Amino acid sequence: MATTRLKGKSTMMGLGACNRVVLGMAAAWYLSACGAPDQSTLAEVERQSHFETERLAILDDAYRGRLPTPVAEVRLGLEPRGVVDGVGAVDFEVRNEEIGNPPLIIAAGGSEGGFWLGGPNWFPTSRLLGRALVAHGFSIRSIGYFGERELPEYMGEEALFRRNIERPLEPIAIRIEEARRNAVTNRRCVGFVGVSKGGELTMLLAAYDRDLRDEQRPLFDAAVAAVPSHVVWQAPYVTLRTRSGWSLGGEPMDFVPYQWLSPHVVSAFTDYPYVGRLGEAALQNESRVLAAAIPTENIEMPLLMLAGEQDRVWPSAEMSRAALERAERLNPHHSLRLEVYDLDHFVLSNPEPVLETVAFFYETLKAAAERGKCEADFLPQESQVDTSGSPGP
Repeated sequence: MATTRLKGKSTMMGLGACNRVVLGMAAAWYLSACGAPDQSTLAEVERQSHFETERLAILDDAYRGRLPTPVAEVRLGLEPRGVVDGVGAVDFEVRNEEIGNPPLIIAAGGSEGGFWLGGPNWFPTSRLLGRALVAHGFSIRSIGYFGERELPEYMGEEALFRRNIERPLEPIAIRIEEARRNAVTNRRCVGFVGVSKGGELTMLLAAYDRDLRDEQRPLFDAAVAAVPSHVVWQAPYVTLRTRSGWSLGGEPMDFVPYQWLSPHVVSAFTDYPYVGRLGEAALQNESRVLAAAIPTENIEMPLLMLAGEQDRVWPSAEMSRAALERAERLNPHHSLRLEVYDLDHFVLSNPEPVLETVAFFYETLKAAAERGKCEADFLPQESQVDTSGSPGP
């Protein structure tokens, strides 16, 4: 059943009366030597970095029952996967004796073009969500799907897709499908999380899953779309001809254009936090909104939308509600959920949405594995761990 709840504001860290988990983590950084990044036997150079994360507050008893017990120490391996058809990928594999085949979360950023949760030169544990995921037993694949940044030599000679203009969905889907295969299985449990423009991408990949996948199983087993859109937007560039941000099957997707003659254009360039006014004005174009609507009724895997009521970059709460309303109207058996927080665009900088994301992936991917739809090893839940201190038999 879909639920919509308006949450109160979350503080960044350390809620006084709340239970806390201090995650002391040690990351082993593996940097590939220069060479073809698609080779299966890349030379690795190991560096050690020891650090302690900030405290993650467990906000209520519900999370304690929904989350696995976090590990105190993590070894994280960086494995560059190169750039293929304009899509770059870097894997961060959890190396833990308890979980030989961790579930994998694929992460896509927003207007920066990806490499949001880790990249060729930095680890996902620099972000709150990255620390929470790896501490709870999830490996991460960070993808870059457009951008003009310079990549290290070990990522290969191919560049990322230059701009998010009619960006094909198919190459992104291929990089997701390949992530199911590792040394242990070709049916790995995979989740996908995208934020902002990456949230729009998440909705598109989930809605057009049957058009994009080559195999019988879905691209991923569960998804989180943070501050997403319910429509396809125009490419966010000033060009001579207004064009779609995405393409499918070689054809540009219908899109909602910005109103360049709108009085909000000036504020969009001069007052970035309020660029959302430009999007709000564009959504008044009912015919274009109808044509560009993402068919959320077609989404088959569990999908959680996270929205900010105070979002000033674009109206994520309004758009998420529209996505949910369409699914409810056209598919009574839909699998969408919506959580609305009294936060701004950067919801995943706050512990409550982060913990909700981790708990959602833990529950849905573990359930998929138990039903035989995918394979992965999961850390045990806190309620399954003996905390009495009494010796075993």
